[in-house]
Amino acid sequence: MLTPSKRNLHQANGQAGGQASGQASGQVENQAILISLDIEKLNALIDYCSEPRTRSEMQEFCGIKSRDYFRTKILVPMILSHKVFLTIPEKPSSPKQQYIKNTSQC
Repeated sequence: MLTPSKRNLHQANGQAGGQASGQASGQVENQAILISLDIEKLNALIDYCSEPRTRSEMQEFCGIKSRDYFRTKILVPMILSHKVFLTIPEKPSSPKQQYIKNTSQC
């Protein structure tokens, strides 16, 4: 059974766009997506993902200790708004999963 966050990953095929106003946001299927990271840190994290990175590498880069907070408030919204892509999209919960910058949004 898929958890709500995994279900969102599987259903994320809407259109995305980004804005900056203290926090980053985007639109997927007419629903706002809020990424709980200020725009400077978000842009630095996206640039950091120019090479494939693991969740733990990304989390350490941001200096966030809580895995659950990072995953639900930052990583999943970044995926849903197409800021990063999964390197193994058919296995979103793979222990070998990495994330890479969406170069078409540069």
